[in-house]
Amino acid sequence: MHLILKDLVPKPNKNRFFLSFSVTLSMQNDFPIIIYGAGGHGQVIAETLELLGWKNLIFWDQNPPVSTTKWTTFSPLEGPSGKLILGMGNLAARKTILETHLHQVEFIPFSISHPTAFVSPSASVGMGTWIGPLALVHTHVNIGQHTIINSGAKVDHDVEIGNNVHIAPGATICGGVKIGDHTFVGANAIIPPGITLGSHVMIKAGSVVKTNIPDGGME
Repeated sequence: MHLILKDLVPKPNKNRFFLSFSVTLSMQNDFPIIIYGAGGHGQVIAETLELLGWKNLIFWDQNPPVSTTKWTTFSPLEGPSGKLILGMGNLAARKTILETHLHQVEFIPFSISHPTAFVSPSASVGMGTWIGPLALVHTHVNIGQHTIINSGAKVDHDVEIGNNVHIAPGATICGGVKIGDHTFVGANAIIPPGITLGSHVMIKAGSVVKTNIPDGGME
């Protein structure tokens, strides 16, 4: 599924400033969507899909929490097929599912952006990626597959982000930064311009990274 931003219109609301735009979907929104994982992150994705007009939502989870009873749930052993997005935020769990479980079922990964997020028309977003509320993705950003750009995160121009990366809420990724696969950038962390983070890197919440971090490193 591809999201096409149209008619970007600033609109004031109770002394706050919001971006309001319509969204055109390249497929009908009554097609079933599978969310793998019914925890908190999965439910945020479900509510995003509902805001975009999707009604036929299915959680794929062996032990779904009570709070998901408004949606249909499946055990992993039943293996539904269709359009799918990962619904957990833990990178290790996401990596395991991508490498071991998803090849056993028929699915098509798709990406989704919250209605309040801004994604530049020149940005490239990989399949299976989720962009959260009030997130900003600017000019010529390249984001890989199955990545999370979480609520309020800011990704500036010419940034390259790999596969299965989690940019946590409020993090700032400045221009020209490169981030490898399976890397986590914690809440409100700041990655200054031109920094390179390798694969499997862990950046703690609130950190200000001052130098390049090699594969497997921590800040």
